[in-house]
Amino acid sequence: MPVSGYFNDPDGDALSYTAASSDEGITIATTSADTVWVVPAGKGEATVTVTATDSEGLSAQQSLAVTVVNRPPEPVGSVPAVETAVRDSAIFRVSEYFSDPDGDSLSYTAASSDEEIVTAGVSGDTV
Repeated sequence: MPVSGYFNDPDGDALSYTAASSDEGITIATTSADTVWVVPAGKGEATVTVTATDSEGLSAQQSLAVTVVNRPPEPVGSVPAVETAVRDSAIFRVSEYFSDPDGDSLSYTAASSDEEIVTAGVSGDTV
């Protein structure tokens, strides 16, 4: 985001900008000219402090709160229909059908809509 509009030098000196995050495990802050880039690194809250410095070495700071949310898992394709004989089992890996955009590990549960016909169980990523 451009930050030059948030700082003013009373002498009209040119300003340079730096940015720092209170927790680089959550956000990484970098600058390019008068633009600050805040890159999410993990879920949580951090404060990004932007410093404007003039050619005489005088500076001013402004801070902003940044919240990085944990995104939910996403389906990848469709879980196939399963057909099996009475007293036989059908086993498949559900990890092939879900991913987490944040790279978090996933745990799985499974349930049958009618346990008189079929039961479902999970072991790791296998149903």
